[in-house]
Amino acid sequence: MTARTSSLPRPRFGLVAWGLVVISAGASAPPTQDGSPGGEVAELRDGRRLTGRLIAPDGGPIAFEPGTGGDPIPVERLLEVRPDADRPGGAAGKPVEAPPFLLSTGLDRRLSGRLVSIDGEAVRLAIGPDGREVSADRRGVSSLVQRPGEARVAAESFEGDLDAERWSIRTGVEAAPSPGDEGRALTISPDEAEARYRLPEPIEAGRVELSFTWGGRELAGRRWSVDLVFDGPLGEEITRVVLGWADPFPSVESRGGPEIVVQPLVLEPGWHRLSARFGPDRTLLAIDGDQLGRGAGPRGALIALRFRSEPARDAEPANGLQGRVDDLLAVRSFEPTSGFEVEPGQDELRLVSGDQVWGEVVSADEDRVRLLVLDRELDFSWSEVAGLYFRREPFPSGPVDGPIARAEWEVGDPDSRPDRVEGAIVGLDDGEIRLAVPYLGTIPVPRDRFRRLEILGRARQVVLDPHARHLGDQLMPELDPPLPDGDRYEIPFTLDTLPDRPAALVIDAVQVEGDYDGGRFVEDLRNGFLKTTLALNGEEFDDLNRHVEDANRSPSRLRIPVPPGLLSEGENVLAFRQLGREKEKEYRDDLGLLRVALEWTEEAPESP
Repeated sequence: MTARTSSLPRPRFGLVAWGLVVISAGASAPPTQDGSPGGEVAELRDGRRLTGRLIAPDGGPIAFEPGTGGDPIPVERLLEVRPDADRPGGAAGKPVEAPPFLLSTGLDRRLSGRLVSIDGEAVRLAIGPDGREVSADRRGVSSLVQRPGEARVAAESFEGDLDAERWSIRTGVEAAPSPGDEGRALTISPDEAEARYRLPEPIEAGRVELSFTWGGRELAGRRWSVDLVFDGPLGEEITRVVLGWADPFPSVESRGGPEIVVQPLVLEPGWHRLSARFGPDRTLLAIDGDQLGRGAGPRGALIALRFRSEPARDAEPANGLQGRVDDLLAVRSFEPTSGFEVEPGQDELRLVSGDQVWGEVVSADEDRVRLLVLDRELDFSWSEVAGLYFRREPFPSGPVDGPIARAEWEVGDPDSRPDRVEGAIVGLDDGEIRLAVPYLGTIPVPRDRFRRLEILGRARQVVLDPHARHLGDQLMPELDPPLPDGDRYEIPFTLDTLPDRPAALVIDAVQVEGDYDGGRFVEDLRNGFLKTTLALNGEEFDDLNRHVEDANRSPSRLRIPVPPGLLSEGENVLAFRQLGREKEKEYRDDLGLLRVALEWTEEAPESP
């Protein structure tokens, strides 16, 4: 397809080459051709693999309904569920840019979103395309970091008044309510409008994202655009993305900057996401993850964005059409550093420069972080901060009850790390699977983007300590923290009720010396030495080592039964104590405790 030229007179801009046309329906394309939910594949504990779908009939127990018919299979009889790779649309929806922040609650458990706020009680994120707010108990959060190699410079949600220090409005642009219940957005009048947004600091390399509306109808003589304004050696250089209305698809123009080769995209009416990545060696433009244009890099730093509309004298009537922009984000790229010190007893800021600052995080929002250092409050912008690492204190979670599962789902490019949580499945519908997650509350897992749901069994679970610990006596760079916490560790916790079910400690651990044939220290262990013992309320009942059957160089989950009568309603104490070797009494087994939980299990129902 060849682009139709707008009737609007245009300035002399650089050449643009056109490639193949790609149809883009936006980020909310349905997973099947008829709009029905896509299929899923279940692996059962008896080895069978079935195609079907997870269901919760009439809000009842969650089960897997085979596509070939037959009775639904209780979810506890499943090992895992994955999307059906053969379903129309694949296992996930259209790629979108990943949210800027990653919240961690321990080993390989992470949640992406946009930061709302941090205070002494909670870390609040807006997650998913609808910006659903999650309030995480701060005592259960290990870290909040920006995407590796990225530092947020600016973000605009347009829910309040425009900042006069950043925005220069000539005419026709304002933050105003959107139609329906979509909140506020930046609106661009079709009758000559222009506004300029000055970035808080220049960005040599990074990316800009924004959401915009595509009108879905052509109006001769009218167009609106977003300009990326770079500080070139001879003045401002502009890369312009035209987002309506004269042409049937977006276009790209260059004034003074690099030539951009364009691949036209035919868009469906509605909201879409524009992404511009740039640096000295490249410019990449995309809409909803589909490439729009690429070329050489700009010859200077990005300093501003400009939004404008240009009606020709003979332009068709606008008939209420207007441009809209929302969720503007600008980040700069940097080279991540390594070799950080770890101080578990304090909050820590890791800066983009590689420096570290310890103290107490007082508060944070989408713009800044406030840290108390030696009785003095210091403010840092997110363009300076790579991440926050919170003080590690053992704090039991509230209980979750039901089918315990690990869920993974895509939040950006399919090649990026997925979000991953563990909790109890508490509900589902055609759009999402809902898990009650310790410290986080109820988390929705989008069914059109999930990769894997691993079923661990039905249980009541309380996490006693979500944070990584290092037991031992030696500096071990491969453990977190590298310096040991000592050879004794206690976790006090309170149980409001004591379920009438078998209880077990569920411990994620690494580098525990195992009591197995061929183990390095098997003789010491079998003679009662070098163990890491476990005691509840002063009564020793087991050790970690006898539950380890290999070298344990990667994390393993140990399930250790708790004898009846050791747990009590009210206050309890779990204690770890390490013993030395038979001939080296001071020697300790350096190991990592990554997560400690209690579970009360239920028997799985019989398989049909």
